Amino acid sequence: MLGRRGTDLETSGWHWDLVGTTLAAGELAESPSFGPDQSRQAGGRWFEPSTAHSKKPLLKESSGSSVTADREAIHALISDLHWQIDQLPRRGIKNVVGHPYIPGYYKRGLENAIERGGHEVVEYVRRYLYKAPSGGFRKLEEAHSLDLACESLVADQSKAYAHLFTDRDRATARERLAPHLEAIEARNAERQARIEAARAKIRAGGLPERSELDSALRSRRQP
Repeated sequence: MLGRRGTDLETSGWHWDLVGTTLAAGELAESPSFGPDQSRQAGGRWFEPSTAHSKKPLLKESSGSSVTADREAIHALISDLHWQIDQLPRRGIKNVVGHPYIPGYYKRGLENAIERGGHEVVEYVRRYLYKAPSGGFRKLEEAHSLDLACESLVADQSKAYAHLFTDRDRATARERLAPHLEAIEARNAERQARIEAARAKIRAGGLPERSELDSALRSRRQP
């Protein structure tokens, strides 16, 4: 079978990866007649024969500028993902025994995707969009820190890597975040209402006299 550039794809050893499914050279007769330069538009990726087993995708485009743009975008995505992980202990997020929360499984998967290169990091993040919310996601909600969820990066269309994700990806990320953000806002509103009620009670009853405060402090110091 000949590709767009006249390459004999069945004998050259090219592999087509479409949404995580790799077709060996002998199976290409039933696959689309796309060359490597068309794989991005088709939603798949091409792998060189020497890297077919390692699954390292090629950033091979018809325009050199688009290759550079994708590389820079992926670098920005990786930087943001690392920033999110670094923020976890700074926000005081704990595990079930009260120790700083470390998402070990997530970190290992991310580093493996980075090592494989190409668009693997994008695919790694995308897979999380279509899974059920993890325990880590629930911890982020409880800590009012959903900005540290990878969904928040995908949902933000202003990001330099927004073009690496589809409109469906963004909609899925926003749908995942929406009810949890609403729950956070409801808790914040409830807390603010309690504060305002306490302030109103103090204003209505007036502040205690200094002597009363001193007496209360002395009583607390006594064993």
